[in-house]
Amino acid sequence: MEDTKEFLIDAKKALIDLEEKKKEINVLKGKEATFTQNLNELNKTKEELIKKAIKERKDNIEKEYSERITNINTKIDEAKERREKEKRKNIVALTEKETRVKKENNLFLNNEIKRVLKENKLPNFVNSKFYLSLFKCKTVGEAIRAFFWFLICFILIPALLIFINREASIWIKGAIVVVDILIFGGIWLLIENFVKVDDDVLNQIRELRKDIRDNEKEINKITKEISKSNKGEELFDYAEFDKEIQKEKEELIKAKEKQEEAIKEFSEKEISEITERIEGAADRDISKVKAAIDKTKAELEKAQKTLENINSKINEKYAIYIGNENMNTTKIDKLIDAVNENADITIEEAVNKVLGKK
Repeated sequence: MEDTKEFLIDAKKALIDLEEKKKEINVLKGKEATFTQNLNELNKTKEELIKKAIKERKDNIEKEYSERITNINTKIDEAKERREKEKRKNIVALTEKETRVKKENNLFLNNEIKRVLKENKLPNFVNSKFYLSLFKCKTVGEAIRAFFWFLICFILIPALLIFINREASIWIKGAIVVVDILIFGGIWLLIENFVKVDDDVLNQIRELRKDIRDNEKEINKITKEISKSNKGEELFDYAEFDKEIQKEKEELIKAKEKQEEAIKEFSEKEISEITERIEGAADRDISKVKAAIDKTKAELEKAQKTLENINSKINEKYAIYIGNENMNTTKIDKLIDAVNENADITIEEAVNKVLGKK
């Protein structure tokens, strides 16, 4: 009985050891998975920190030199603007100088027209395109201007008034036309009758006006020639501005060269330094996790080997007598109870009796 009972107890113990070893293996696998996940997260964090640090450093380099280059370009633009402003000022002064006689002559001619009007007791509007076109038309230009005045006063204005009052009767529309003719025609007749200008005086005014126009054409011609020519560059000194612009351009070239050097140094040296620094700090934690993973793997490998030994022991020593289908603690407990009740019963008999094996 003792041998049979001890055999069954050993079998039960082997099954219990098997289950405990399986639980231990599951725990070890869980630890390995956790450590592996921690390792992956640490590696991911390390890569992210490296990328972030590299990007920040690169952005700082680009920002630093971009601001410097922008400031230099701004100084160049400001110097060019001051130079151009000085040039425009000189051109204006040169134009004033070249046209001073013509302008003074025009001033004299205008005063002469005023004198003629005053001596002949004529209103100022006699010296106007309006009067000369409508009342003393002589040139083609004045005739065209008179035609347009007629068109506006006697056609467009009444047409507009009729359009605004398009719902009115034909009599009101006709009245509009009549009133328009009376008003503008009356004004024309009043001026024609009350403003009497001697032909010699008018010819004198025309001659003076022609001289003024000729002078104005000459003034415009001189102004355009000076603007289009290089006189603004040839007659004045801009060396101070050019020196400043050239200095800033040289600074711009140096800044761009330094930018290229900084980017090159960053690519060749700083990236590896940043990477090594962050990896050095991160690898301490990573090494600890790797050591824990290696230790857990060793423990797992040992536990799996032990599990294999227990399985082999169960299969080779116990299962051949008890049966693979009966290898669980509940059924073995029943067999132990049967042996306790009958000391002479064999394992085979107990299996047949208790578990129904034929």
